[in-house]
Amino acid sequence: EVLGALRDALVMQNNTVLERAVDNIQHNKLPNEVLSEVELIEQIVRDNRVFTMLKDGILSGHIMGNVGTINREGIKYVALESAIKHGDEVSTLTTRTSKLLSYSSFIVKARKAVKYNEIKEYESVVYCPQPNLENIVDFAFSITNEMDLAKKECLSNLVIITMKKELSLGSINLVNEEPNINKIEYEKLEQKVMWAKKFTLVNSEAVDLVFAANIVCSMRKMVKKNTPDSLANLGEMLKKFQEIVIPREVDEEVYTIRDIYNNFKIVSSLEDALSTGMAVGVVGSLDLGTIEVGKIDDAIEMATGLKCTTARAKSLLQAASVIQNIRLALKFMEWEALSTILQELDHDIVISEISAEVAMAKNESNNIGYLIQSVLDQ
Repeated sequence: EVLGALRDALVMQNNTVLERAVDNIQHNKLPNEVLSEVELIEQIVRDNRVFTMLKDGILSGHIMGNVGTINREGIKYVALESAIKHGDEVSTLTTRTSKLLSYSSFIVKARKAVKYNEIKEYESVVYCPQPNLENIVDFAFSITNEMDLAKKECLSNLVIITMKKELSLGSINLVNEEPNINKIEYEKLEQKVMWAKKFTLVNSEAVDLVFAANIVCSMRKMVKKNTPDSLANLGEMLKKFQEIVIPREVDEEVYTIRDIYNNFKIVSSLEDALSTGMAVGVVGSLDLGTIEVGKIDDAIEMATGLKCTTARAKSLLQAASVIQNIRLALKFMEWEALSTILQELDHDIVISEISAEVAMAKNESNNIGYLIQSVLDQ
């Protein structure tokens, strides 16, 4: 009678009746001839119960939304955990149920990691195996989609966290208006950028942060090298930030680098302008045709536009303004104007870069004054 009822329910696929009947079987009252078939039916029922519980847990409370905007409140995993626990207690399962049970633990881990932002689990979710269930269950597509979303979300978060951490270490800072070269670090940041660039990221925040970290890494190298060529190359790197909104994690360092680059441009341009374009020859027979003011005009205009922020740049700008006036007075032989400029000159402005040219102008001015006075005395 028991076996007949089990067979009928099995043929009719009436799982409710099957489960109730299996739960009420009293094995000690069954004849030996039916025990093996009853036990087989019991295994089928228990397997189906585990499979159904797993399926229900998987298809409810799954991860939904887009990378970066996941609906964490809707993520559920308790029912699936309960199904896994129940499945672990069943000794014999079909291949289908066994494979689903085995992968369900990855789904639970992924849901918890995404729901609670469990940083320590991000990497294990990213590298967990893909579900190979296409020919096993008819809802494999749902599992694949959920795990793909979970992997992308965890990967994006892992990349963002990693980039933020490495960017916070070894950043460029100024000490006494100069970059603190010994404190600049870029090696670990470079390694992490190379690691992150291997992935296809779909979160714009992660993409922009990796892009920014790559540029910052290159600029740290350039500033640490601290040569005219390396500092000159900062300009091209800074232009790249016109392509994106500067992430707040690097904005302060980028602005510091921009100040370093602007100061380099100002100082190098002023130094170059002051080192060329002066009159040549000896007092009394200077070649005023060699005087050139275009370069110094451009350097002063650039320095004024960018604004000098260091003592060196400010002193060079003051010196350049003096030399600009001296050269113009000499070039157009405005001797009275030259005399006035030299008489009113603040000697604190006369730095080493212009001392020889100022001295030459003074000697020429004195010589012209002497000649004029000699003519007047005749």
